[in-house]
Amino acid sequence: PVPRSGMGQCFACEPRYELVLAAVVARHGTRLPIGAAGFPDAPPAGAQVACLGAPVAERRHMYAADCWVDWYDPDDLPASEAPRRGALTMLGVQEMKQAGVWLRERYVDSCKLLPPVYDPALLSVRTTTSDRAVQSVKALVSAMFPAPQFRSHRLVPMFSFGDRAENMYPRSHCAKLASLRAALRKTPNYQSWSKSLDPIWQRLVPIFGEKIRSAGVQGVHNTLAIMRRLHIPIPTTAADVLYDDVYKASSRAYVEKHTPDTWRLGIGRFMKDITQLLQNRVNGAVTTRVAIYSGHDNTLGPLQCALGVFQGHPQMGSFMCIELYRKTRKSPKDMPANEIPPNTRFTGPTYLPDPHGEDPHFIRVLVDKRAVPIAACGGKVYCPLESFLELLRPHLVLPSEYEVECTLPAALPPTTTPTPDDSVPSSQV
Repeated sequence: PVPRSGMGQCFACEPRYELVLAAVVARHGTRLPIGAAGFPDAPPAGAQVACLGAPVAERRHMYAADCWVDWYDPDDLPASEAPRRGALTMLGVQEMKQAGVWLRERYVDSCKLLPPVYDPALLSVRTTTSDRAVQSVKALVSAMFPAPQFRSHRLVPMFSFGDRAENMYPRSHCAKLASLRAALRKTPNYQSWSKSLDPIWQRLVPIFGEKIRSAGVQGVHNTLAIMRRLHIPIPTTAADVLYDDVYKASSRAYVEKHTPDTWRLGIGRFMKDITQLLQNRVNGAVTTRVAIYSGHDNTLGPLQCALGVFQGHPQMGSFMCIELYRKTRKSPKDMPANEIPPNTRFTGPTYLPDPHGEDPHFIRVLVDKRAVPIAACGGKVYCPLESFLELLRPHLVLPSEYEVECTLPAALPPTTTPTPDDSVPSSQV
């Protein structure tokens, strides 16, 4: 059983506004390492590590069944098969269940956006095809709506796109994106930033070996974060300092490694999906009240950067909520008499158009349960929807535009400071 988080009402729903939609974008829970950024070749002699509090003596046991998630569906993977690189851990499952508990407290118990019983018309779930993303959102939804709240709906539909259409992280099949990145690596700004990482690599290579360089600083940060969470000692006398330095460098990489064009081609299609959902909800074209997207750090990072709410390299199990509000007036006493249409009956929270044409819809963003000012909207906590859509517009791209642009030759990027973007592909995909 997952205990209640006690955090769902920290930011109570603003009574002046009615919450009409929440788009929740989550990163999967703690996973095993991937590729070159694996565990150190040899942990300190006699090192003790733990899986959910159960100590194990050897590092190789981190790849044993007692330290990674049992798949929800037995047909997904034979029980005797060793876990794959990047597989979700049991700790990762618990993290996502805690997120689900918080989301239920907020959107079911506190804000009343969703009913207590699961309704497929009101909740949509989308995930990348990555196993860890799929298993993470299963854990999250199972905590949002435990079995008794499902009634006749025993299965939650989850949607994902095919390989080429997937847009929740940058794709390697876009030739123009690859060309733009290659050109960026030749610019003085990028080379200067890359050179500044040399002191960090000098400390990492003796621990992980020369292969670690190919993982990139963001891939290394992910592995160090995994080691911390799974209680695997980092074999150095200054482990905390090393972790902090790698985290800062990894976060800075979102600023240094990309241009507006690489950002747009990398995740602009997904941003377009988000803005389209907001507009559809305003227009009454969809009934969805909560939309959950299960992705990766290079899903969350660019989105947060675009909104000016970036808090650093998104951690495993973190999530952000983009909440759409609508102004309400709860009784005639709240309105000037000349603004009340004839024969108006107030039966609950009611929205009436502003006679002066003011946009009645607003956006509020929560990052890891905390409401944050939206820097790109002048530091406002409540950003008018039209302003929100306008600040994202330069980053959006339609699927048809993407296919055309990705086949075109790339031009050299500008020499101005690059715009934040995604993690290196090896850290996530």
